[in-house]
Amino acid sequence: MAEGEDLRDARERLASGARALLFGSAVSVIAVLVLFDWNARDLVLTAPIGMVLWGAVYFFADTRRYVPTGPLPEPPPRRPSWRPGRVRSWIWLGASIPLSVGLAWLADAWDLGTVFVPGQWLGAAVAQGVALALVWRWEHRHRRRVVFLEAEDGDPVLYAAP
Repeated sequence: MAEGEDLRDARERLASGARALLFGSAVSVIAVLVLFDWNARDLVLTAPIGMVLWGAVYFFADTRRYVPTGPLPEPPPRRPSWRPGRVRSWIWLGASIPLSVGLAWLADAWDLGTVFVPGQWLGAAVAQGVALALVWRWEHRHRRRVVFLEAEDGDPVLYAAP
């Protein structure tokens, strides 16, 4: 473990991401209802399709990495400090909203808007929530806390802490 690296709590990271994505979902719903004059009924009927599709994509592409599949090693003894989740998810959120609105315009032109927006945001939030529940279940069964270090490639290296 490199100097200056801190263990991060997996549940906190997932919960923080889910909160940011739910906020993004709310902003995107308001934006498309106001900017594109989308029908709220259509939004309620078709957004769940996008939520399920995008949720599966996000879970298997990203958030599944935080879910332990078996016993975990103890964290390295050199740095027992803990660091709460970073604000990086909020920065990502702010940068993604304009892109999301642009994609919504394109999707609106193809009459697929509600599958993409807010379906994509909601799907990512659901993926974080599912991973959070699975991490909680692992922690409850093993009576240990899941913590991680970020590897150089950005992937989490999971450990079990008391």
